[in-house]
Amino acid sequence: MNKLEDILNTIKQRSILSDQCFVDKNLDLILDKRDGKPFDQDWIASYKRIEAIWSDYEASDELIDLIEEIRKESFLAASRATSQHEIASYISDDFDLISKYIALSAEDSFVGNLLSIYMEDRIPKE
Repeated sequence: MNKLEDILNTIKQRSILSDQCFVDKNLDLILDKRDGKPFDQDWIASYKRIEAIWSDYEASDELIDLIEEIRKESFLAASRATSQHEIASYISDDFDLISKYIALSAEDSFVGNLLSIYMEDRIPKE
């Protein structure tokens, strides 16, 4: 869980999802790109793969709580920076997927790429 705790701390410290991550960004364009092909198709395919594995995984209450806290903190960070709940929801969903991917030690290049982009304090869109 150490890596998940590190992610939570980077969000809380605003090392990722910082205000700078959202400054001068056309959030509507980012949402449009995320809703379009191939991003949306790739996201859904990865989500289905990870969720299929997660449904058979016996996660501890502590792990479930940690993932929920990551999801919540990512939503709050994006919401505070943008006042746009739609982008905050997308980001929160990304971090739920990323957290499960890490917890499962799953292999998925799309989710790995999402994580890499966020770690650069950017918003994935393509």
